[in-house]
Amino acid sequence: MIEQQRLQIKSEEIAVNCYSPISGDPVSSGIFLHGAGNSSKERGDALCTELAERGMRIVSFDFSGWGESTSRVPSSIQKRVLEASEIMEQLVLPYGLPLAVLAFSMSGQVAIELLRSHGDEIHCVALFNPAIYDVKALATPFGPDFSEIIRRPGSWQRADIGSAFASYQGKTLLVKSQLDDVIPPGVFELIARSTRPNSLTEMVVDSAHHQLGSFMNANPAIAAYMADVIVGQLASQAHENS
Repeated sequence: MIEQQRLQIKSEEIAVNCYSPISGDPVSSGIFLHGAGNSSKERGDALCTELAERGMRIVSFDFSGWGESTSRVPSSIQKRVLEASEIMEQLVLPYGLPLAVLAFSMSGQVAIELLRSHGDEIHCVALFNPAIYDVKALATPFGPDFSEIIRRPGSWQRADIGSAFASYQGKTLLVKSQLDDVIPPGVFELIARSTRPNSLTEMVVDSAHHQLGSFMNANPAIAAYMADVIVGQLASQAHENS
């Protein structure tokens, strides 16, 4: 079941889809964070539907400036973090259920930043072809200045992600497309080194390019398999906490 709504976050109206189990109460919760370019909340349709069928109540939304959300103030990574945090606090955390954050591409950095403010409430962070950024880029509005920062050779090496993972006690799922030509291999290696011991699961999706959300929409069996993996991560974390 999908419920559509609009949420006011500061000056922006954010378009939201809430996926809920058809029968029974939800047993877990999630938030889907889309990437940049032509991405939107619909990139998560297949994965969110599969997760809802497994008992998850999961929210996807369009960041301001994308999809059906407004664009009244210039966007940035920092603004995306604020919007994701507000969505979590208003529509996800009140349910008090084990929480998975699913982040694609640019939103990899968004999800990692959420660990700073909500790490105690996140049980699994799933990063799909995640991008990370020079700390100078986070508050810089998207546009020429942002592009100039991130296009500097090796700019991702100036990302601060270790401090975000330092106190995070949940699981990390790191997913790479076999044919991805956007994210440098070193990004995956840095993220892997930043996670705590025995908390990381790494996967490669065969024959997929960078746009993993679109790939799962076109390949429902992959979305179903990934949903099983995410649910398994939540179950494993719950077992460790019991």
